[in-house]
Amino acid sequence: MRFAILITLALASVCFGQTKRIKTAPGFVELPANAPEGASVSWEPRKPFDLDLRQYLTTDGKPVCVMYLQPGTYAVQLEVIDWDARAQTKTTFVIEVAGTPPAPNPVPPEPEPKPDVTGFAKTIRDKTRQAGVSSEVANRIGENFRTVATKIAAGGIKTISEARRAVLALNKQVTIPVGLDGLKKVLDDFLEANATDIQGARNAFEIIAEGLSAV
Repeated sequence: MRFAILITLALASVCFGQTKRIKTAPGFVELPANAPEGASVSWEPRKPFDLDLRQYLTTDGKPVCVMYLQPGTYAVQLEVIDWDARAQTKTTFVIEVAGTPPAPNPVPPEPEPKPDVTGFAKTIRDKTRQAGVSSEVANRIGENFRTVATKIAAGGIKTISEARRAVLALNKQVTIPVGLDGLKKVLDDFLEANATDIQGARNAFEIIAEGLSAV
């Protein structure tokens, strides 16, 4: 450790720094290091600090730094330590790449968690999933049932036959996949057993809407 400190102090007295500016096009950029044989060479990204650098030696043994750059401004620092001359040189390359910087990738919002359902609403959700109905279609049909239930609660629909016609009219606007006979029978049996009056129909529609909205 003491030896390392002495070396650092010795080099600090002959440390040189400079800045070089480079203008280039997007793509691979190669930065050679003008270093004497036996010198220590290191590259360090400065802007941004996570810039992906690749270092290698050419066929004649010269150190080179390579990176792939999009339009924007970057900075890379080269440090050369010449042990024989006890000299340390730091060179900062400011690289300006022509063009418009790419827009950052938008982070998609986290999907809202589906509500947890129980009872017959859970049965509807599971049957709908098994039938291969997409969430978008199931949610739209569920909203149709909820819309009619709201109209019943507001007094706009007064009979079961009116309620059924209203749901059918709304569902005609939705492209419903084929092969839903099993699900349709489950819903028909549920309505037959529970929609014995207009308030029963309203409650049944709310449960169906709840199950479909959970798909």
